Amino acid sequence: MPKTEPASRAALRRASLLNLAIAALVLGLRLLAFALTRSTAILADAVEPVFNIAAAAVTGFGVLASRQPADELHPFGHRKLEFVVVGFHGAMVLGGAMVVALAGVWQLYAAVPVQPTTPALVLFLVSILANAYLGRRLLEIGERHGSPALRAAGRHARFDVLIALAVVVNLVVVGLSQWHWLDPLVSLVMVVVIGHGAVRLLRRAALGLMDTAPSAVREEADRLLQSALDGELIGYHDLRCRDA
Repeated sequence: MPKTEPASRAALRRASLLNLAIAALVLGLRLLAFALTRSTAILADAVEPVFNIAAAAVTGFGVLASRQPADELHPFGHRKLEFVVVGFHGAMVLGGAMVVALAGVWQLYAAVPVQPTTPALVLFLVSILANAYLGRRLLEIGERHGSPALRAAGRHARFDVLIALAVVVNLVVVGLSQWHWLDPLVSLVMVVVIGHGAVRLLRRAALGLMDTAPSAVREEADRLLQSALDGELIGYHDLRCRDA
C-alpha cells in the first residue's frame, strides 16, 4: 500500500535525523580512537564523518524540500533537488579523501609511530556497527519512499563499513608486526577507494539531473509499448521519460 505524503515526509524526516545523529556519533568514536592510536588509517575514517555531518544536514533539507508539491514556478515538482544533494554528498566525500591523502603523506614522511590499543579497537568496532545499521535503514527507507539522496547516503554508509573493516585488519597487523609504515600506506589506498566512490556519487547526480533513463526503465517502457502495438496503437517514436 503506497504511503501518504504526510506519512512519507515524516519517515524521511526521521531518517534524516537518524543520519545526522549517527554521523555525529561515528565522528566522536573515531576521533577518540585516533587520539589513542595516532593512526592515519583511522583518521581517514574520522575525517570523513566530518564531511558526512555536513552532507547529512544538507541531505535532510534536500529530501524534505524535494517533496514539496509542484507549483507555478516548478510544474514538474522539486524532485531534482535530491540529485543536487547527491552531488553535494559526493563533493564532501571527495574533499575528505583529499584531507586524508595529505595526512597519509605526512605520516609516511614523518614516520609517526602507531599505537594500536584494545580500547581504540573497541571504539572503532562500535562505530562500524553504528554505520552498518545506518546503511541498512537508509537503504530501506530510500527504496520505500523513492529517495535517491537517502539511497546514496545508505550506500555510502555500507561502503564505509567495508573500508573500516580494512582499517581494523591494518591495526591488528601493525600491532603484531610493528610495521608502522603500513598504516599510512593503507590510508593512501583508502583515499583511492573513497575517491572512486565520490566520483560515482557525482556521476549518479549528473545522470539524474540530465534525466538519464536507467536501462531497466527503458526496457520496461519498450516492452509496454510493444505490447500495445498489438492493439489500437499504430506506432511510436522519439520516446522520452523523466523522473519528476
